[in-house]
Amino acid sequence: MLEQTAKLGRLESVHGVAKSYLRRVLIVAAVCLLVFAWGLYLAYAEYRHNPISFPQIKDAVGFFVCGIVPLGVFFFALWAVFRKGNATVRIYEHGLVHAVGRQTQICEWEDIQNIFIEINSPKYLLQIQKLDGEVILLTEAIEDIPQIAERIDREIARLSEE
Repeated sequence: MLEQTAKLGRLESVHGVAKSYLRRVLIVAAVCLLVFAWGLYLAYAEYRHNPISFPQIKDAVGFFVCGIVPLGVFFFALWAVFRKGNATVRIYEHGLVHAVGRQTQICEWEDIQNIFIEINSPKYLLQIQKLDGEVILLTEAIEDIPQIAERIDREIARLSEE
């Protein structure tokens, strides 16, 4: 990979995970954790009120189950943060590198067939289609998607003029 990035030229910019994405995911995680704690409290309170009666035990189990669902969403949100938390796009003089975890996609400007950008404020989706059929997807998890799309568009226009 070092050889491939060396032929891309000098590094011009690095775009990491968007703070708005992290904030949104962490707020969802915090709310889910609070709902889980609330469900456990209600289950405990219902059980303590009348531990022998079957209807109350059934309600306590219902509260517990209702608390487990947000806990699953909480763990999914944490997984999303850890999965996308190290996502970066590095813009070089002659191309870009998109890395998420251990997966790295390298793209020279000449290899780009076309790009599609979808804007649903505040979400962006940038799809880069390469000549070999490979597709690079950049979601709202990456900061500065519009600037990245503008730079790619400029480079494609420059190459088509040559």
